Amino acid sequence: MIIEYSRAKTYNFGDDLNLWLWSNFFSDELNKKDNIYFLGIGTILSQSRYDKYLHHADKIIVLSSGCSDRDIPKISKKWQFYGVRGPRTAAKLGLDQSYVIGDGAYLLRKVSLPTPIQKKSKTAFIPHHRSEDYIDWDTVCKKADVDFISAKQPVEDFLSQIQSYDSIITEAMHGAITADALRIPWKAVSFAPNFCNEKWFDFMESMDIKTDIIPLKFINQNSSNLSKNILNGTKYLFAKYFNIKKEKWSKLPVTFCKASSTEIIQLSDSIKRIKDSNSFILSSDEKVDEITKKLMFQVQKLKQEYSISL
Repeated sequence: MIIEYSRAKTYNFGDDLNLWLWSNFFSDELNKKDNIYFLGIGTILSQSRYDKYLHHADKIIVLSSGCSDRDIPKISKKWQFYGVRGPRTAAKLGLDQSYVIGDGAYLLRKVSLPTPIQKKSKTAFIPHHRSEDYIDWDTVCKKADVDFISAKQPVEDFLSQIQSYDSIITEAMHGAITADALRIPWKAVSFAPNFCNEKWFDFMESMDIKTDIIPLKFINQNSSNLSKNILNGTKYLFAKYFNIKKEKWSKLPVTFCKASSTEIIQLSDSIKRIKDSNSFILSSDEKVDEITKKLMFQVQKLKQEYSISL
């Protein structure tokens, strides 16, 4: 099988987890270049991805992937589903809800994890990897009395860090999923304008989690790129008035002014209030066990059926 996943220009834990995690279960299978593509962790079920990377595949195997609220792929006989991330993905693809098996990152419970760096009775904050382009999160987090964990680092380093904390505040969905899998209480926040609520609801509904996602005010601490802002602003207007790519373009960030010192302090204060509110959550132990068993069952089923088909 050939693994297909989103590849960022820099590290991104949620996407990079694919190679690290699935190699624990499919080490032999992933070494075979047989024009069978494997889609695992991520919001990667889209028509544009199919058209660009998968149209020539003989078979497309899906295990725990999700789709967003747009660009839904057209399913053909070459697609083989062992399970999808959540109920919203299943509904969009026209699959029965029995195909909902949760996010593949819950299989972290079945592998050997890197040793925690140092156990701290403290909260950490994880922004989405793209949000790191806007803010000096290390400074903001220090003012909020939380530690900063970057998603833009190797998988093992991220796992070593996250295990060291008592609670997590996160904009990165796989920060929440990893924390939930490892039984570390967490709280979800949104920051960037293009934050994707749909994929979060897909994940949370698969785990019977009911919670709010706390919005943080979007600001840009760095120098604004004038041409980029003009382009994004133009796209926003087209989305608003002409309904062109409304879902995507209406959420593009536009910031002509750098964030003030007051706004930075306000952002830190918002994070500190979340930490002090002690409103962290976890899915139930029973649900985590159920989802992990479903994932492991489909992993074994896939391995068996793949070996038979060779």
